[in-house]
Formats: sequence, C-alpha cells, structure tokens
Amino acid sequence: MDPRTPPPTENAAVALSGWRMPAAFVARVSSQAVATLVLLSIAAFGLTLAARGDPAQIALQQDGQTPTPELLATYRAQLGLDDPLPVRYMHWSAAALHGDLGRSLLSNRPVAQILGERILPTLLLAGSALVLSTIAGLLVGIALANAHGSTVEFATRGSLTLLASVPAFWLSITLIVLFGERWHLLPVAGYGTWQQFVMPAVALAVAPAAALTRLTRGLLLETRREDYVRTAQAKGLTPGTVARRHKLRKGLTALSQRANFQPTLDTVHWT
Repeated sequence: MDPRTPPPTENAAVALSGWRMPAAFVARVSSQAVATLVLLSIAAFGLTLAARGDPAQIALQQDGQTPTPELLATYRAQLGLDDPLPVRYMHWSAAALHGDLGRSLLSNRPVAQILGERILPTLLLAGSALVLSTIAGLLVGIALANAHGSTVEFATRGSLTLLASVPAFWLSITLIVLFGERWHLLPVAGYGTWQQFVMPAVALAVAPAAALTRLTRGLLLETRREDYVRTAQAKGLTPGTVARRHKLRKGLTALSQRANFQPTLDTVHWT
C-alpha cells in the first residue's frame, strides 16, 4: 500500500464527518423554521384575541339575533371560547394545519374560501408590478448609462431617488386623487379589467424600478471600463455593437444575480 494513501478507516471517518456537517446544518435550519412558524402562529392567535368585541356577540348580531345571555353562553360553548387559552390555541393550530381556518364572523363563510377568492387577484397584481418594475428599471437604467454625465441623467436620477423615497401608500393616494377623482382616467376600485390594475401596479413598482435602475446603470458603467470592452472599441466596432454584444450581455448577466425586487431606501443611493 502506498504510504501516502490514508487507511480505509480514515477514509470512512472523513466520509462520515462529511455527511454529519450537512445533516447538522439541515437539522439546525429545520428547527429554526419550526420555531419561527410556532412564534408566528402564536402571534396570529394573539391578534385574534386582541380584536375588539365579543366574537359570539358579533356573530349573533350578524345573524340578526338578539345576543341574550343564554344565547351568548351557548354560542361561546360552541366556539370553545370558554376553554383556557392554551387549549384554544392547540385546537386553533390543529385546525389550521388541516386547512380549517375557521369561519368569518361577518359573513359566516369559511376563511379559507375567502382567502382563495383573493389569491388570483393578488398574484396578478404582484406579477404586473414585477413585470412593470423590471421593464422600467432595465430600460431607464440602460438609458442613464448611455447618457452618463449629461444633464438628463442628473435630473432623472434625482427624480427617481425622490420617487423611491415616497411611501407606497402615499403614492397610491396621490394616484387615486389625480387619475381617478380629478381627471377620471382610471377606475379607483374593482377587479376584472386591465385599467383597474394600472394604478396599484404602478404604486407597487416604483420603488423596485428605482432600485433596479440603479443596479443596471452601475453594472453597465462598470463594464465600460473592462478590458474586453476597450478591446472591442479598439477594433473599430460601433458604440451600438459594443453595447449589444459586450456591455449589455455581461451587465445583464451580473444583474440577474444581484437584482433584488424588494429594495429599501439604502439600495437607491446613486454613485
């Protein structure tokens, strides 16, 4: 046997230790995820307790019944409101794990059914905002990189920084007042037509688009100083060809790895 070759027992020990490291990592991450879910469930259950009003009284009033003490006692017993809080939490969490989120006190409908009706509009709105922010961020970022050092770039950067600093709820109110109430160009509520998606999608897309613009511009300006770009320019290629074949390809590849579509105010500073 080659003296440099470790004995089989050492190889087995190394392989076993190599398996233990991923297993320990998976166990740690899994335990953290379970603990997080438990804490979130406790917080959600606590919010239901912090809501104003008596659930039994609200439910009876919604049914058109007078909440007498006898009816309240019967309804509380049916809902398990007289049980201790730990028991109520265990019943609530066990039902939630099976997909039973209870019934709405206002409409007396299953909560899971109500949430299911809202999933599609929510996904459509989120997808519309994502597509809009991506297209706007890429196009404006490319335009700013091409206009580097100009007055247009300086003015656009300032405007985008201002828009990214505006809270989404305030921007939403402004859009409703201007385009819905004053100019009557877009509907302010409802669901079913593309016009009703415009204002909420724009309000959600402004901040991510500003961050993506900043990333696109910065990466394209970085690629301009790369050796392969200078080599392409030295070969006599036109600026458009250099931009398409080298700057955009390299910059967008790096952008796809670094883009974050939920920016904070720290991500919209300009360099």
